[in-house]
Amino acid sequence: MLKPAITDQTILDEIINRWSSKRFSEKTVDPDLINQILEAARWAPSSRNGQPWRFIVAERQNEAFQKIIDSMPESNSNWAQRASNLLVANVYRPEGQDNPTAEYDVGQSVAYMVLQATNLGLSTHQIGGFDREALASKFELDATVAPLVVIAIGYFDENTALPEHLMKREMAARARHPIKDLIVE
Repeated sequence: MLKPAITDQTILDEIINRWSSKRFSEKTVDPDLINQILEAARWAPSSRNGQPWRFIVAERQNEAFQKIIDSMPESNSNWAQRASNLLVANVYRPEGQDNPTAEYDVGQSVAYMVLQATNLGLSTHQIGGFDREALASKFELDATVAPLVVIAIGYFDENTALPEHLMKREMAARARHPIKDLIVE
């Protein structure tokens, strides 16, 4: 199922076709495709070229994947566990280095990842609903690495069932504020 954005201007197909489905197939994504997604993230812009991102990459059915799932509430883990891969985007702040745009830079790297995944015919869903402290503890992350967002990656499956309230959201038309509402004068 495609849910292309209805845009007012001509923009990249990857932006038009990117949306956050919760219906993943259990088909495994080839590791080469995950590497292409990570390569896209690597080339995202960052302040002073600091690249303040570090990723945890987990494949379904391995211990790292389960640790990530275990850090989520049931409302997210129920559907996220079907994804082929879960990536955790972490903010990396080396001791003694102040980077006020670190989260912004990580966000750009994730945006590049998501657009690359869309280009490859994959579905993604960024997840903010998880216990960051529990996840950091499970992976024994030191104070320089802080979990920011989980990205579920896999193949869309229109036959995947979801609870009624999630299916209603899944089927709803995509909407955005008009450009005029986004500009501060």
